[in-house]
Amino acid sequence: LTEKDMSGNVTRLEFCHIALNLYELMLGMETTGTYITPFSDVDDRAVSISQSLGIVNGYPDGTFLPDNQISRQELFKMLGNLMDTLGIDIDLDSEICESFISDFPDASAIQSWAKYSTSCLLAMGIVSGTAIGDTSYLDPTGTASRTQAVLLAYRFFNVFFTDKSPSEPDNPAENTTGVLTPGT
Repeated sequence: LTEKDMSGNVTRLEFCHIALNLYELMLGMETTGTYITPFSDVDDRAVSISQSLGIVNGYPDGTFLPDNQISRQELFKMLGNLMDTLGIDIDLDSEICESFISDFPDASAIQSWAKYSTSCLLAMGIVSGTAIGDTSYLDPTGTASRTQAVLLAYRFFNVFFTDKSPSEPDNPAENTTGVLTPGT
């Protein structure tokens, strides 16, 4: 992304690179080895490894559509998948899950496959919505700029992997299990 216009919309391929870099950063090591290309329309190490880790999925026709702009709900889902891959367990029951998204006027536009991930990211303060006037929207079908995608990765890292000294509060990465309620 270093040579890209950061105000431009992030693609599915670009976000795979961001997600894999985040994964490697949080593990403190680079993924190595060979990879098998699972998609008919892209031969990319980050996409292949992200798919094998369960961070990304393609489409039923065997494509990944790497150059498509990623929707915000796809981005939320990939970050949710990354939480799963890293073993981060946010225990939200369906009622609590709904409570995190119900305040947004566009909550009904969130696809069922993205609701849980979106709720977890809201609960952890990684996602807060997009302000339009005085109202905050999730804009699940909208796109995200490269800057927004990097910012979400940065927030994700800071929430789940912050190196804190013993005198500071507990590291969130060490306390990621339990039921969360709105406002916590």
